[in-house]
Amino acid sequence: MFNFVLIAVCIIAGMVFKATKSIHPDAHKGINTWILYLALPAVSFKYLPKIQWTVEMLFPVAATFLISVFCFSL
Repeated sequence: MFNFVLIAVCIIAGMVFKATKSIHPDAHKGINTWILYLALPAVSFKYLPKIQWTVEMLFPVAATFLISVFCFSL
């Protein structure tokens, strides 16, 4: 439930910042860069050691690899 509250707070904060024009109009580019290159890898490094690797996980990994090879070879 806390996650939904946090999402709502972030959306409302974004609406307030846009309405008051207190941030630069291109600020979303910097925020997206920070999320993609810093925040998401940090989250993956936090939870990756806790994963119990099993044989069932091979199919999603292989499917992702095969789909990306197919899509990027076009």
